[in-house]
This record gives sequence, C-alpha cells and structure tokens, in this order.
Amino acid sequence: WAKPTPVNPINLRYGRQGHALVAFAGPASNLVTAALVALVIRAVIWADPDISPILELFWTALWLLLWLNIVLFIFNLIPIPPLDGWSVLKGILPASTARRMTQLEIQYASVLPMVFFGFIVILFVAGGDILLPIIDGVARLLVGV
Repeated sequence: WAKPTPVNPINLRYGRQGHALVAFAGPASNLVTAALVALVIRAVIWADPDISPILELFWTALWLLLWLNIVLFIFNLIPIPPLDGWSVLKGILPASTARRMTQLEIQYASVLPMVFFGFIVILFVAGGDILLPIIDGVARLLVGV
C-alpha cells in the first residue's frame, strides 16, 4: 500500500550518495517506462495505420500511460518528504545540510503529512497552469512530435 521501501544507507557502497541513487531509481523507472511507451507511439505514427475504434482506444491508452509516467516522474522528484526527491536532494547536498534536513524531517514529522496533503491539493487546484505545459513538453520531446 504505497509504503516506502526501507533502505539503510550504511549498507550502501556510497553512503548518502548511494541512498540518493536508490531514491532516484523509482522516478527513473517512470522515465524509462515513458520513453518505452514513446517508442511505441513513434512506431504507431511511423506505421500510419488506419484509425479503427480499437486502434483509437489503444492510441489513447498509450498517451495516458505516457502522461501518467511523466507525472509520476515529476511528482516523485518534488523535494518534500516522503517523496523520493527529498532523499535525492539529501544525497547530493553537503553532509551538514543533509543532517539539518534530517533534523527538520524528524522535528516536523507530525506536521509533514498535513504539509504534504496541502501541497497535493494546491498542485491539483493551481498546478495545471504550471505542470501541464511541462508534462506536454516532456511527452512531445520523448515522442518526437
């Protein structure tokens, strides 16, 4: 049920940076999936078949899958806990800053779910003007349209 996978940075070869790589693996898998779907879309465009109702449904499903994976890629890289972007940021910033971020995360653990929920509400209410052009741009870049 969407629980984060526990990872102990001590067991990783590169410590904090290794943890950042592990955290980036989730969003990266969304980007790879989007790229593979984009390749299929390119192949369909190249083949230029007649659009039958079944093919139109397939076409719509491909575009939805592409957009969903781009949205998940961008969303998971937002640097607020518990999203992966927070761990990636902690892994690439200096150790002192990462320690302060961890302290903030612990100190405000009871407030963070409310902040996270508030951010999601704001994103859905006001984020369309910002996010839709970004998502569409990434989709068009991957498809080559």
